[in-house]
Amino acid sequence: MWRYALGIGLVMLAASGARADDTTSGPTAVQSLFNTEPPQIQQSTATQKAIPRVPEGPGNAPALPSQHFAVGANYTGGQFRYRFAGRWAVESRIQFGSADSNIGTIHAFVYGLRTYRFFPFGKSDRIVWYLAGEGDYANASSHEYNYDVSGYAFGSVAGVEYRLARRISLAADIGPYVIALKEKESGVSSTGLDFVVNTALIFYLF
Repeated sequence: MWRYALGIGLVMLAASGARADDTTSGPTAVQSLFNTEPPQIQQSTATQKAIPRVPEGPGNAPALPSQHFAVGANYTGGQFRYRFAGRWAVESRIQFGSADSNIGTIHAFVYGLRTYRFFPFGKSDRIVWYLAGEGDYANASSHEYNYDVSGYAFGSVAGVEYRLARRISLAADIGPYVIALKEKESGVSSTGLDFVVNTALIFYLF
């Protein structure tokens, strides 16, 4: 009840103040305090425009968040790539395998380093083409016979890389390699020129 008595007293005080000063046309602070009209809320007439979603397609797939580190699986081996600039990357590669021959089973091992230079492929964000230079160390030996061959290979390739998914790409390239090998036991050496085809499935990490 004390809230109602206080309200009535303040209203009577406000009415007497209004009669004492007729020149004041606006409401007093007390009258404004007891104004029971709800505040007017201005609503914005601006309508929110919906942003259309563009479906992902071959020409508008989202770009990779980062392409600095990637691993790949190539023919009988693997690779690790570091992209230190927008269009430049270095890569370590390893390949190994074995095959039967007339001197027993030959075990081969190749380790190399590559440097890539990437180029845009028109307006496509799924395809890039590249040039690369590579240097390799190669070794082949047989456990059944005293056979051990080692040497070096140097080459350059041109290829393309196609992004299958957000973090998966398929790469293929071809180029000439100069291969120089020497047999350890006999000292016989040979040098030749071969065209080598490389394929790899690349997984971007971060």
